[in-house]
Amino acid sequence: MGTTASPSDAVLIASSASDADAFMPVFERHVDRIHRFLLGQVGGQAVEDLTSEVFLIAFRRRGDYDLRFADAAPWLLGIAANVARSHRRRMWRAAALLRRLGPDRAPDTEAEVDDRVTALASRSELRQALASLRPQEREVVLLSVVGELEHRDIARALGIAEGTVRSRLHRGRTALQAALTEPGHGIAHHEAGESTL
Repeated sequence: MGTTASPSDAVLIASSASDADAFMPVFERHVDRIHRFLLGQVGGQAVEDLTSEVFLIAFRRRGDYDLRFADAAPWLLGIAANVARSHRRRMWRAAALLRRLGPDRAPDTEAEVDDRVTALASRSELRQALASLRPQEREVVLLSVVGELEHRDIARALGIAEGTVRSRLHRGRTALQAALTEPGHGIAHHEAGESTL
């Protein structure tokens, strides 16, 4: 490795005001982390489009970035959390509409059925356990584990108090451990609570 330090995210974002290409290294540094976070939040089918949406929003809002923060990861993951929430709301509304349409709606095509079966079959035990968490808890767990953020940075990303981060993280980790060690633990919790996909 060379001794020359790479410019910080803040420097690159500031430079991108006059040279849009300067934003590309910010994308390259963080895209994998954003992708993994969204994969944990919404699953595989929409994650590519949502990852692109995060960086498009970030690029459009780069003029609002607080340049006192050298690392843009909390900012980007905060955008990703909002994008994931919006996506889930759209999915809940679509599911509610389908329920209202009732049995008279057109049946799934064979391809749609295959896609759903493949999506379900591809879920690992961890994926199912994550899906069993309350959305706010899952969000904080993923920001900590996948996003590799400290408590203060999660608080910054989500606009909540650091104490709230700690309590959600504790509850999320406890529920995740229970879901991974007790078969079926998360399913009833998930059905009783808010849908996660």
